[in-house]
Amino acid sequence: MQCPNIEACPYINSRDGEDIIQYKKQFCYGGYLSCARYNVGNIVGSVPDDLRPDDYEEQAKLINSK
Repeated sequence: MQCPNIEACPYINSRDGEDIIQYKKQFCYGGYLSCARYNVGNIVGSVPDDLRPDDYEEQAKLINSK
């Protein structure tokens, strides 16, 4: 199942390169429930534009600071 936020995601849509292709495969078109951006957005409400989908350390900081 595709991430419901894929069209509006500034991290994925404003970058190019092999890492973005891998992020799309891993998170956008598959396991978006494990995406740090998706989780922070659902819990905190706003997501920093530069938060990587696999930055779980920053995800924890953002969620715990809420």
